[in-house]
Amino acid sequence: MTFPEDAFDFTFIREAFHHLARPYAGVYEMVRVARKAAILFEPADIALDGPLRGVNASIFHSAFMTDFEVCGFQFRLNAFEMVKTAMALNLPAIAFKGWNDPYTMPLEDNVREEYLDRLRTVNEMGARGERLYNLTAVAFLKRIDEGEVASLQAGGYTVMRLQQYVDRGQCV
Repeated sequence: MTFPEDAFDFTFIREAFHHLARPYAGVYEMVRVARKAAILFEPADIALDGPLRGVNASIFHSAFMTDFEVCGFQFRLNAFEMVKTAMALNLPAIAFKGWNDPYTMPLEDNVREEYLDRLRTVNEMGARGERLYNLTAVAFLKRIDEGEVASLQAGGYTVMRLQQYVDRGQCV
């Protein structure tokens, strides 16, 4: 991007991150031009929290061969990978929140109440640990403001503080 560092308070992508040709380069740029935080709302990589945990790479690769859209591979957010990315960027914190979307086609006006009931049900199941969340919000925090951290936590986010390098010049 041609914007200078810290050009915006926040950068935000909602369910479009997986369309980027180089998603991690996208995260780096989002963080670079954000002053406070870069935020992603994306499909969650629930397979790593479920039956594929600990399997060999060939099985893992085969399991995702169907996750393609017209534009290419449908990238999914994995919390562990996002933490590693935040640590590599030397960020002070990262925040996560999962939720479920029971959306089915078609979603007509006359089924709004049914949709809201299903939404409430699947998110309550997620909160009780009865269902894995199919969507994830990730906020890469560039600075820690205790008021903002408290607001995130009040909104159901888990905030993870990260150890930072004191002097990045020591890193090769």
